[in-house]
Amino acid sequence: MDVKCYKAEEVNLCYPPMRKCRAIEALTNVDELRVCSFGDRDIGGFKVLGIGFRGVVVLGKYMDNLVAIKLPRADWQGSFKREAEIQRLAYPVSPKIYYSNDNMIIMEYISCPDIKDILPEIINDVNELRTIIKRVLFAGRELDKRGIDHGELVRPWKHIKVCKNGTVRILDYGSASLARKVRNVSSLISGLMLKPTEPALTISKVLGINKALLLEKLKLYKRNMTDEAFKELLEVLNWSGST
Repeated sequence: MDVKCYKAEEVNLCYPPMRKCRAIEALTNVDELRVCSFGDRDIGGFKVLGIGFRGVVVLGKYMDNLVAIKLPRADWQGSFKREAEIQRLAYPVSPKIYYSNDNMIIMEYISCPDIKDILPEIINDVNELRTIIKRVLFAGRELDKRGIDHGELVRPWKHIKVCKNGTVRILDYGSASLARKVRNVSSLISGLMLKPTEPALTISKVLGINKALLLEKLKLYKRNMTDEAFKELLEVLNWSGST
C-alpha cells in the first residue's frame, strides 16, 4: 500500500479540534509508530479510517506491521482497557492486538472489504451468498461460545469484513461485554435476514428463507445456546456442516 506516513509529532489527530488531547500524548509515547494519511474521513486534511462515538481510527505502521490505531476522541473521557481485553479474547474472529493501553489500541489492519461492499457482487450467486452468510454466522457462534456479546451486530454492515480467502473478521468491540447474555448469532440473523431493510430483504428472498421456521429455531437457540441448537438453525437454512 503506497501511503504517506508521518511521525506522531508531525500531525494533530485531536478530534474535535482542541489544543491538547490524549490522542497526541498516546501517539508520541510509543516507539516505532507512524501514522499514515489514508481513509474516507478527514481531520484537518489528514485522512483517517473512521470516526466514532468514542474514538478515531487511523492507519499506521508499527514495528514493520501495517496497523489500525484506535485513539480517543478529545471529548471522550473513557478508557480502552476493557475493549482491548475483550478484543484479545475474541481473536482470531477479531483483529490481533499488538499493543494497547488506556489511551490507544494498536491492532492489525484488516484491508478486506465490508460485507455491504461485496453484497452486490455475490447477491445473484446463491451458493457464494450462502457460503459467506454461513461463515459470518460461524464467526458469531464463536463469539457466543466465548461469552462475548459484541453489542452491535444487529447492524452488521460496517462491523464485518470478508476476505478473499473466505475468512470473516468482526471489528469494533467498543460496545462489547462479557456480562450480558450473548446475542451474536441472533443479532446477525436478524440484521442479515429478518430486519425490514433492503439488504436483509434481498438476502432472505434470494436464499428462500422460511422466516417462521427460522424464528422458531432461533428462539430455541437463544434459550439453549448449544451446538445442537446452532446446528438446527443451520438445517433450517439448509447449511448444516462446518465452514
